[in-house]
Amino acid sequence: PGGQVHPGLELRQLSDQNRSIFATSSIAVGETLIQLPRSLAVDGSHLPDSYEPTSLGGEAQRERRHVSPWLRCLAAYYQTRQQALQEKPNNKQCYLASLPQKYETVSISWLKDEIDSFLAGTSTQGGVTSWHQDESVVKDRYLNQIRPYLVHCGIFEQHDTMIDGGADSMNDDNSMSDGTKLNEEIDEFLKASQCLSTRCFHLQSDQSDEPSQSDDASSYTGPYLLPWIDLLNHSVSQKCTTLQSNNDHFFMIAERPLKSGQEIYHSYGDSLSAGQFLQTFGFMERDILEGWADPDQGRRSALMVSSPVLMAKQDILKACWDVIESDFPRRLTQAMEQAEMEDEVWTVKIDRSRSTDFLPDQILIDQKPHQQQGQSSSGGENSYDSTENLMISDELVTLACLPFLPICAYREAARSLLGPEILEDFFLGHLVCKSLLQAIHSRLKVYKPIVWDGVERPNDQQLLEELLTISSSVKGERAMYGIALRLEEKATLRAFQKELVQILADLEDEECRVEGIHDFTESENATKKLRMS
Repeated sequence: PGGQVHPGLELRQLSDQNRSIFATSSIAVGETLIQLPRSLAVDGSHLPDSYEPTSLGGEAQRERRHVSPWLRCLAAYYQTRQQALQEKPNNKQCYLASLPQKYETVSISWLKDEIDSFLAGTSTQGGVTSWHQDESVVKDRYLNQIRPYLVHCGIFEQHDTMIDGGADSMNDDNSMSDGTKLNEEIDEFLKASQCLSTRCFHLQSDQSDEPSQSDDASSYTGPYLLPWIDLLNHSVSQKCTTLQSNNDHFFMIAERPLKSGQEIYHSYGDSLSAGQFLQTFGFMERDILEGWADPDQGRRSALMVSSPVLMAKQDILKACWDVIESDFPRRLTQAMEQAEMEDEVWTVKIDRSRSTDFLPDQILIDQKPHQQQGQSSSGGENSYDSTENLMISDELVTLACLPFLPICAYREAARSLLGPEILEDFFLGHLVCKSLLQAIHSRLKVYKPIVWDGVERPNDQQLLEELLTISSSVKGERAMYGIALRLEEKATLRAFQKELVQILADLEDEECRVEGIHDFTESENATKKLRMS
């Protein structure tokens, strides 16, 4: 009741794995395309957002756990599926039966060789350092984080072997006390996870035309599985509708005139990076691929954003130690003394006992939104007047400074993070920037050339352009996705490299460009290496 699909819409099967909705007649702005009652949505708004795991006797045995909206939606998916199997045929049962049997995501569908080749050097979103799915990690997560909540919601029964022991307490054949195979449950969990990742919607606070209430259900903004609505394909440039909601319905309204035969698109995300698209949905929009294949010929657009890059803490420390072992600190000291500079100079030595345990193992390098658009908050394209504009984070500043600081300053830094303003120190600023430039140079080497048709192809941009001109296979599409992600990450590193060079230039400008300290040939080489290739 209350559901509506515009009579001028039609579902078409585009391929074995692709369906979409098309207009069969003209549709005016403001007409309702799809209206779905909230009762037909699959979501976790009715499920608890915290719980106490229970023992076999029904008593709470651990402290209360908070539950993510994603896990609540996952539990709702399981509940809906169970209800559909137990009841007479209904709308939700038909919806679940219509869902894909296979999802084209990296962790599920890609071959190991494809991941190793096409995604070499790239970072997954969220700080994970490998695209490969570690079975032991998945099993541990399922047993210790996922299954206890599903048990609490009545979806599964508790098992003796599940209490406290986790993955290590399972039988040799991965069976549980009722004969259920753990591997079957995990396979089912992975499939459900991919369904939620590729098909779920989230609401923003301004997407509801009614004020939110204080209870859990009304403050829940997703994920949602939405029948019919989730059949719309993605396009930023061609989107013609946006998800909206009220207390009773989800609905899609035509936001521009639609012609007969036109596909109905909406946007899965207007500013997602290539990495976010690939990891979440298993694909990238063709406009993104074409933009990176020809970035200098007017094809670059707002769709092209630079992906964050992960740099290993140990790699950054090694670059700092390499600088200490080089003659650069000595030459820098001599130049400053000859110029009779008042800035403090001290002896730097390698001390690997200095703890960095309070810093993450992977440091995220990311651009601010205004930097991705080629602007800064102070108006200039390359302005670095405000440290708030810098890509370099407090964590990265602290990590790169620790090997160089005098012992008293190191002890202070180990208690609280340092800010980018410390790089205004002439001596320390040069040491840190040179180290980070070398770290970038080493990081670029991780993007190994892709081998295509038996030939090593060192130029990513050229290979992407070629693949776009042919009728691509599934393997070819995956190669294009990997190349685009590599190019996005290289763009981030290039922007970071430029920032470091600018910091060095600003330091030398402030000191009237002191003679004898301009030997930064490696930074020039890094600039060449950072060209999109």
